[in-house]
Amino acid sequence: CHSFFIKVSYIWQIYFSASWCGPCVKTTPKIVSAHQTLLGKKAQVILVSADQDESDAKEYFSKMPWLSVPFTDTDRVEALNELFQVEG
Repeated sequence: CHSFFIKVSYIWQIYFSASWCGPCVKTTPKIVSAHQTLLGKKAQVILVSADQDESDAKEYFSKMPWLSVPFTDTDRVEALNELFQVEG
């Protein structure tokens, strides 16, 4: 899993993750906890899923209280993976 922070007047964390990634699954609850602490403080997380199956992606995302790039928006997912040099 990979996370990138972008700070402008608002902090965006782009979280590259997948339900099949053991380290990601272990990290997600920590990010959920941090996200709850930062609510209302101009911070947001966006999930970019590497899951291949939409039902797996939806089930995994259901544990996350933030935004997600739509599973079907493969062009955007590929562009973000390329921009941030994410493989997997």
